[in-house]
Amino acid sequence: MAWNAERKIYPMAPPDYGPVDYHRAQIERWLWDNRELMRIPTYDIGAEFRRDYIVGLKTVNTQEYDTPYAQVRPDVLGDVTKLPLADGEAGTVICTETLEHVPNLFRAVMEIKRVLRPGGWAFLTSPFIWPTHDTEHYGDYWRITEQGWRFLLADFETVQVMPIEMRRAARSLWGHIATW
Repeated sequence: MAWNAERKIYPMAPPDYGPVDYHRAQIERWLWDNRELMRIPTYDIGAEFRRDYIVGLKTVNTQEYDTPYAQVRPDVLGDVTKLPLADGEAGTVICTETLEHVPNLFRAVMEIKRVLRPGGWAFLTSPFIWPTHDTEHYGDYWRITEQGWRFLLADFETVQVMPIEMRRAARSLWGHIATW
């Protein structure tokens, strides 16, 4: 299910999550709008919560841990730089707002390509203009430009990357916050 107008929630937000972050909600909408392209099995790398609207979803993370809004209990324990998946096993790879936290970014992208089957899809996002946001569980290493994405994904033949950016309202809000 997408935006639930009756309950005024997105499916990705647990009930006690509070207001939905606009940036995260935009990513969820982008994934929802492209869900028909996704092939099973779908692996969501770095996910902190389940996306119940994606059929055949399996989450991948390096560890189990608790956050203020979710208990992270991945289906697959693994590092994006050495995924415990066979070559071509994934029909779809989702990796949203995770790659900036991976020290060896180039190795991570090579692993995503390795596990993605021919004709599969990769949905990848990373912030560009965003404050540093490391935690006790991971650092914050990268901001990727459009040219950087093209360079990183130059060897991909069977994956279409669809860039998105914050809409005008979010950019305006970010400008006000940065100015303040």
